[in-house]
Amino acid sequence: MAEFTTAFGQDGPEPTRPSSAMFLTACAVCAKALNNDEARECEKCGTRFCGETCENDHRAQAKICDDTAEDGGAELIHINQKGRKAWEHAVASCTEEAVGKTCYICMEIVDDGGDNCVRGCACRGDSAGFAHLSCLAQQAHGILHARIPGDPGENLYEFAYPLIGPAIDGWHMCQICKSPHTKDIATALGWACFRLYMGRPEEDGIRCMAQTLLSNSLQKEDTYQEALPMIEALLATVRRAWPDNTDEIIQTSANLANVYKNCDKEEEAATIYKDLYEQMLTLHGPDVQAAAVGSNYAQTLIQAERFADARAVGREIVQWAHRNPDSPHSFHIVKALMDSLYKDPNASVDDLREAVEVFENIPATSSRVLGSAHPDTKNYEKALAKAKKALAEKNSA
Repeated sequence: MAEFTTAFGQDGPEPTRPSSAMFLTACAVCAKALNNDEARECEKCGTRFCGETCENDHRAQAKICDDTAEDGGAELIHINQKGRKAWEHAVASCTEEAVGKTCYICMEIVDDGGDNCVRGCACRGDSAGFAHLSCLAQQAHGILHARIPGDPGENLYEFAYPLIGPAIDGWHMCQICKSPHTKDIATALGWACFRLYMGRPEEDGIRCMAQTLLSNSLQKEDTYQEALPMIEALLATVRRAWPDNTDEIIQTSANLANVYKNCDKEEEAATIYKDLYEQMLTLHGPDVQAAAVGSNYAQTLIQAERFADARAVGREIVQWAHRNPDSPHSFHIVKALMDSLYKDPNASVDDLREAVEVFENIPATSSRVLGSAHPDTKNYEKALAKAKKALAEKNSA
């Protein structure tokens, strides 16, 4: 198994200690949740504590502190552990499909660490899209250096998608089919990306984009509690460093709302989404960004059991989906309307029939666009089956 920490080879870049703590949110001694304004941190090893008593307990164990500092500090050790686990899981999840396949980047069957290829995108067939995780990471790092203006080793960059986005898309997108990596691959590369760039200053666009990428990957894995401190810290950085960067503040706020929604904070999420949806309509009109935010807003309202409000939003945003039927964004948007109809416990037969009719073509379209084996396609098939079952049960009642 290739080491996550040596994915870039011996000549690859080595990260420095993280410029801030985001993952260690509990006291290392008593496990109490940390208040960032009151938390104490060991200057030598970066371990965090709830107060003086626990910090003194840690200082009494000098060898543990020395060993932790020697390995890069508590935060880096945690990142290495999580990243290594995600790396190994991603390779294992593709074993059956990818064994014996040739990497399209290095043209070898196994990489230097003995790993087989992976594939987590919309590529289809017996050969397209297979690559080693280590090759994908090195390719992504090379793309960033080729596309970013100036010398990344010398310059700091604004956190602006038009500048940073094209440079970092090798980390989250297949370079053949141009579809986002599915969750196992996305999570492994998300940890590798953040580990590589986390030593850059907090107010640097490359680091912020890597932070966004990892947060999005953690959300794909449904590990929202781990994503929460990352996205809260990122939003605070963006507001402080680039207060006039409206687009990135909106996007980061939308990511925070999505995390809140999945951390049982539906009302907080709904409040953020409502404000963002109205801002997006004002700034850009009913475009894809507004529709995507509207879709998440509708799903949050459904989760809060505000079905009528969710249907109102769903009927607005589905117009964009009808104009762009082959866009993967449209699949999510139409699903939001379907969910607002069939998940309502007071849904009528007409509501359930509309839910089935509005979504009936989405699984087939997703199969054509993303492939029949794509996780989203399978999820859409399951969702449609649930709506049809609800309609059948209502008709037979």
